[in-house]
Amino acid sequence: MQSPQGNRLTHNQRAGYAILALLALIVVGVLVNPQQPSAPTPDTPSRTETCVMGQDFVSQRLKSPGSAQYPLCKDTDITDLGDGNWRMAGYVDSQNGFGALLRTPFVLQMHYQGQQHWRLTDLQFVAQ
Repeated sequence: MQSPQGNRLTHNQRAGYAILALLALIVVGVLVNPQQPSAPTPDTPSRTETCVMGQDFVSQRLKSPGSAQYPLCKDTDITDLGDGNWRMAGYVDSQNGFGALLRTPFVLQMHYQGQQHWRLTDLQFVAQ
């Protein structure tokens, strides 16, 4: 007759079986649900990128671009119009030809062509 201790597994044996069971679950999980390679993220600009590019387009048309001061991008109205087209409405504080600092509202539209390339499609300085 066997003693009750004869059928018991040792601590090391139980740990070994637990590890084997875990490995089997991992293998089954990989076979049933293989990891698909992630699709590349589309070349879509961030809101901040869009804002900075819009500010650059505006600054290029100022008499004193070095004096340009813009509000924070989070405080600027930026709208994704779809198909790479963006609208931005805001203001710029800059010096005029006489050195006076003026606030000038603007509205612009631009098109993102991909790979960090933008094209300005419209820019209007709004008279106050």
